[in-house]
Amino acid sequence: MVSADGRRALAYNGELYNFRELREELRAGGVAFQTAGDAEVVLEALTKWGAAALPRFNGMFALALWDEDAGRLLLARDRFGQKPLYLVKHGGEIAFASELRALLEAGVADRRIDAEALAGFLLYGSVPGPGTIVQGVELLGAGTALSWSAGSVTPSRYVPARSRERRELSADALREELRQAVTRHLISDVPTGVFLSGGLDSASIAVLAACSSVVPVQTLTLSFPDVPAQDEAREARETAAHVGTHHTEIAVSADAIRGGLEEAIRSLDQPSGDGLNTWLVARAAKSAGLTVALSGIGADELFGGYTTFVDVPRMARLRSVAGPASGFIAGAASMVRAADPRRISRISDFMGAPSGLLPAYLARRRMRSSAQVRDLAPGLGGKGWMQGISEARRAGLDAAIRGCAPEDAVALLELDLYMGDTLLRDADCMGMAHSLEIRAPFLDGPLADAVLGLDARRRRPVPVPKPLLLEAVGPLLPPGLKSRPKRGFTLPLATWMRGLLRKEVADGLERLDVQGSPISMPAVRALWKDFLDRTDAVGWYLPWTLYVLGHYLAANRLRFA
Repeated sequence: MVSADGRRALAYNGELYNFRELREELRAGGVAFQTAGDAEVVLEALTKWGAAALPRFNGMFALALWDEDAGRLLLARDRFGQKPLYLVKHGGEIAFASELRALLEAGVADRRIDAEALAGFLLYGSVPGPGTIVQGVELLGAGTALSWSAGSVTPSRYVPARSRERRELSADALREELRQAVTRHLISDVPTGVFLSGGLDSASIAVLAACSSVVPVQTLTLSFPDVPAQDEAREARETAAHVGTHHTEIAVSADAIRGGLEEAIRSLDQPSGDGLNTWLVARAAKSAGLTVALSGIGADELFGGYTTFVDVPRMARLRSVAGPASGFIAGAASMVRAADPRRISRISDFMGAPSGLLPAYLARRRMRSSAQVRDLAPGLGGKGWMQGISEARRAGLDAAIRGCAPEDAVALLELDLYMGDTLLRDADCMGMAHSLEIRAPFLDGPLADAVLGLDARRRRPVPVPKPLLLEAVGPLLPPGLKSRPKRGFTLPLATWMRGLLRKEVADGLERLDVQGSPISMPAVRALWKDFLDRTDAVGWYLPWTLYVLGHYLAANRLRFA
């Protein structure tokens, strides 16, 4: 979009949920609007207020504004990083795109794999930003603006520092904050629905959407009839009936998705072990006629739904008490790895990590220890504890959590790391693969500020996860849901990989056998055999992430330097 005077041009990808309020404020100041959408509001707000407009945007977005008079380019992402923005900087020039693949196809980035990003993927199952799997391409940070002018680049974080002042919020007041957030995210002129599982997060969105809508809300769930133990369809049906939604249930089997696996992995902008579930539910939503779908992303991070809220503070205290003895414990553990290789190796890894809450969090969230990564990819080299994130990001996270209560610190780390690097990235690319816009009402700006401003102890998942959310929305939900254990939306991949997908995965792992690869193929094949022999002990995630990696590298024609 170009301004009326032709002096500014905006490229914008996203959705602004408070654009009507901003439009009225700008109109009162004399701005005349030619359209009814949010893109013109973004353009006029940036024209009037400059980068100071960014903290006022409540939404998900990536944008680029070119100011012809000033010869300046402004790039920015929303505060949580729901929309991506990739950059290549070279010789004073800058190239940017909302997809990494666009930079590859444009020829501004070489198709070489970044070794540090590969190590991060092997540790965490996704690539930690701001690096990417492609050498020389970086991801603009969430809540960050970047100014480019005459070859000079100036990044800055525009999100105001979080207030340490605590506030009280009754269950009724929190319920109203939640209702308003959901209502804002429902605003659309295209078919809109809600992803519904058997859990608290999606049920909360569904019931609050029903409170705000004059027509029945459309809900959607996937079922797995061939693996009943992981099928939440019955629970979702109960919630839908209780709320009164127009409910659609779509059955998924290994045979049904076998032909779509390559398409799903080609849809990934960066390799991820968690993307297939989002691709499947997005495909189902589009087949049900939806263009926008509301997701429960952000609830676990804000309200204390993960066991990390208990585990990480305990781990940090243990590491602190161990002190100088931690090196001895790590060494002793590494020498007895053969007794229970994976568990002992992770204990050794944790005790060999630096002290502090951030290293404890990273140790808890990783799927492989440093030693396991080096056993799998000896070509990566190095010694000691592998951090897996850049020094600059580590310093920023340390500063963000300094002085925080443990539960607040874990919430901030979950929002930034796991949610930002995995959940939001997958939701965007896998949703867009089916022309489906996935919105996250729990990441609504005013709601997030209100929840993060509450006493940290109210985020503690004891005796039940997400006690705040349950207190606020529980009276509106089916009685049985309140006592239902947390399960998460996980595909029955362990069963499928041992059955109909067995040959597909085995063949896919062989794609890692390429020239110059630091990955040991004997180690990959040993892991696959170990999974088939001891599925419960090994878990599906370790071989699955390698399968995804092999397919992703081949599909994008990436090579090792």
